[in-house]
Amino acid sequence: MELNSFRFTLLNSEIQIRSNSAAALKLIKQVWPATPKVDSALGSSLKAFRQCYTLYQNPDDACADQAHAEQAYTLRRVDEAGTTLESFTGLRAEQLLFHLDKAILMQLQRDYPELYFLHGAVLATAKQGILLTGSSGAGKSSLALALSAPADTPWQLLSDELAPLNPVDQLVYPYWRAIGLKQKPPAPLTLPAGSLEISNRFHIPVSALRHNNPPRPRRLDAVFSIAGQFDQRYAAGEMLSTADSAMILLRNVLNSLAHDGGGMAAAIALAAKIPCFNIPRMPILEARQMIQQITQSHCG
Repeated sequence: MELNSFRFTLLNSEIQIRSNSAAALKLIKQVWPATPKVDSALGSSLKAFRQCYTLYQNPDDACADQAHAEQAYTLRRVDEAGTTLESFTGLRAEQLLFHLDKAILMQLQRDYPELYFLHGAVLATAKQGILLTGSSGAGKSSLALALSAPADTPWQLLSDELAPLNPVDQLVYPYWRAIGLKQKPPAPLTLPAGSLEISNRFHIPVSALRHNNPPRPRRLDAVFSIAGQFDQRYAAGEMLSTADSAMILLRNVLNSLAHDGGGMAAAIALAAKIPCFNIPRMPILEARQMIQQITQSHCG
């Protein structure tokens, strides 16, 4: 059986996917754009790795006129020799994207234990890098869209869901993929042209955003806690204490056990250097304006 292939890079890892389904590879290319390896001047400390996957459209679901959401796939993570390391079967399109994303992320955490993997969206201008973090459903992805989509925006998306951060130099690496939304963005935002709807979820390819050239690693200058646990303690836009900032970071780190003290030492050190601000629930354009004002006054 002839397999086509697609390669892209995350951190300094090459992700290779081979598939018998041109339609599935097209979908993956829309979600994960082809990107170069990390600039050697900035990423020389990151080792090079490779992840390999095979993706098969199940023969019983091979009707050409079936929509993505109705087809079933088998995804396997394999080693260089093709031996299966883990396998997921009977996947519909949205499940395929979920399991591929999770498998890639878990392996990246194993390959780069020195990085502090934070749950959140990362955006940057030419001079500033910010992290939007908060619990699931807080509105991070919608806010990332509000910042990165306008025609006159200075903000570029580095990541929608993941911030691989070097705790030593505060450099955050891109985890470049489509913005994922559980529902349509709140008014007055709209889905950009080229957005994908799969099983009532929405994926906004980076090609639909204002700045869609491959991003470079950026220094993290500020953290914004979106609809967070300290809304009652801090006013809108107020800077959190170092202790509360550290708690926000520790609550959102994915690989805490890879770091000394369960990630606490790194969280405290980062919180002492990087200010964290409270953004409570509010209309999305007001939240966007508040973030822009804070970054101009505190990080300019």
